[in-house]
Amino acid sequence: MTRRRHVPPRSLRRKPAKRKPKVAIVLFCEGGRTEPTYFEGLRRSLNNSLVQVEIVGGVGVPQTVVDRAVERLQRIRRRGASSFERNDEVWALFDEDEHPHVAEAVARASARGVSIGYSNPCFELWLLLHICDHDAPVDRKKLQKKLSKVCGSYNAKSKSVNFNALEGELETAEMRAEAMEHRRNKEGAPGGNPSTTVYKLTRSIKAHMWG
Repeated sequence: MTRRRHVPPRSLRRKPAKRKPKVAIVLFCEGGRTEPTYFEGLRRSLNNSLVQVEIVGGVGVPQTVVDRAVERLQRIRRRGASSFERNDEVWALFDEDEHPHVAEAVARASARGVSIGYSNPCFELWLLLHICDHDAPVDRKKLQKKLSKVCGSYNAKSKSVNFNALEGELETAEMRAEAMEHRRNKEGAPGGNPSTTVYKLTRSIKAHMWG
């Protein structure tokens, strides 16, 4: 006689785990090479289905970067936030460099809900912090020259970088950048040279990845 398999009542059956929805983090970058190649490397390294990182490079000057980011965020809000969009983030990445109207761009982004990855004088400062600390005012060209000497994965001509060579020092770079920002704030010069807030973006990406 064949024995009947006991089937537990529906209320006692284990419910299938609910998978968290994806989070999209959209980056609008001033540069067309350095920032995109770095974050493309970070995206490949994470390889996590819970985080979708979209990178738009070569957008232009800070005001244009912010305008594009604000436009994207407004489109998301007009559609209505679905479960896949509720935690989406839109970031504007740009440098102080010699650009005009940077303060206005920062203020507009903050007022419209766009997150900011800002570097003074340039994004290469963030890359340098993976290798060594730096806390003296410096211009873009001198900073890029220093980075070329200490970072073999940075190509000064193509303005590209191999993320894999820096990946192991990401947390160190974040701590250095945060401490640097605190020093500038304590000096009464928030966003002063040198400083970068890119660490907030990398931490946000990792936080979503880990849930």
